[in-house]
Amino acid sequence: MTKKCTKISLEYELYQLLLNKKKAITEPQIILEDREGNWSRYRTSIEHDSDDEIIFEADKKKREAKYGLKIFIKYFIDSPAYYFDSDGPSHFNNDGNTKLDRTQIKTPHINYYDSNGVNRALRDDFIDKNEENLQTDINFGMSFFCKYINTNQNTIIPQIIQSKQLGMFPDEEIDLHSGITFDNED
Repeated sequence: MTKKCTKISLEYELYQLLLNKKKAITEPQIILEDREGNWSRYRTSIEHDSDDEIIFEADKKKREAKYGLKIFIKYFIDSPAYYFDSDGPSHFNNDGNTKLDRTQIKTPHINYYDSNGVNRALRDDFIDKNEENLQTDINFGMSFFCKYINTNQNTIIPQIIQSKQLGMFPDEEIDLHSGITFDNED
């Protein structure tokens, strides 16, 4: 099924302007917080010089390398207006005229809306050459995504880290008594 956004097709120049406009994520570090299920998420407003609300979101599977980086422009659509998928099912850019095998865009890929408001996928030479890094390294993907959406250019791109939760079997040794003084200690 093809996703379509009529509002983007009617105001495509504004959609392009907002995507191409200089933007900034001001947090130096993005900490993905666990949420119910198998995913962690971080969401924040992006600074820019227009009145339209633009939201950045990062999602990552907790025990896998799969992640997504998304831009929401609430003026147009509640779902992501532009996003990067590191892994998952292929996207089909079906236009009715192209052979099916040429419409399939495997991950990783960028998803965007064209001038007709139709959701499309894009896979360029950079993605082809860096497929493994883009699929396994969320920070490499973040750097790539920020360049595509003109965010944090000429500034530091925030590092994305997974929040650490104390579980039954922590990944690293943690001294649970560090910094605690017991009454019976001399």
